[in-house]
Amino acid sequence: MKLTFAVAVVALVLTAGTTTICLSGALTARNTEYGGVHATLEEFFTPTQKTYR
Repeated sequence: MKLTFAVAVVALVLTAGTTTICLSGALTARNTEYGGVHATLEEFFTPTQKTYR
């Protein structure tokens, strides 16, 4: 019984943590695609001007 409860608590904590990270916007298409580090650095150092509306 204690083991089942412990496993359920660990699963709940992992689910809550994953949900929090995903909903926070920390993971975007820019940094989760293959070569994400390259894409991020390229975005920071590319001299093109971005227009936000």
